Amino acid sequence: GVVIYDKNFNRIKLKCKDYLRYKGIKKELGFTEKIIYEKILDESIDDIIAAFPEILPTVLNVKHNIAKIKEYIEVLIKECYYVYNEYKKDDNTSADKKIAEYILNNYKLFSGYIFSALKNNEHNISFNKIDYKKYLQYKKVI
Repeated sequence: GVVIYDKNFNRIKLKCKDYLRYKGIKKELGFTEKIIYEKILDESIDDIIAAFPEILPTVLNVKHNIAKIKEYIEVLIKECYYVYNEYKKDDNTSADKKIAEYILNNYKLFSGYIFSALKNNEHNISFNKIDYKKYLQYKKVI
């Protein structure tokens, strides 16, 4: 926003729509970690940092946690690929059942990601679908 003054020092404040929206978020809710997390995922955080640079330390912390969680899950996926391939060598007919048991017994919290990765032969983790509650659970493990 900007402030315009006339020769008598009367002033008018002009604010863009985005500024008012972000200011409203800050005023109503504060910039909680949850809001920051959601704005990182929807890729609108840079605009908010520009308007409110004081949130940068929290933003960096959340981004760091997301990176650590993704790295952790990717390690689990690699491990499960290895175990699955070993099961297939031993007995291809029961490998699917054995890997499912292995994942549920050892990595239940992350099982959705692992099963999806095994099924779709994917190794990259996307966080755009993870709600904040699940993020908090993951954060406790790493």
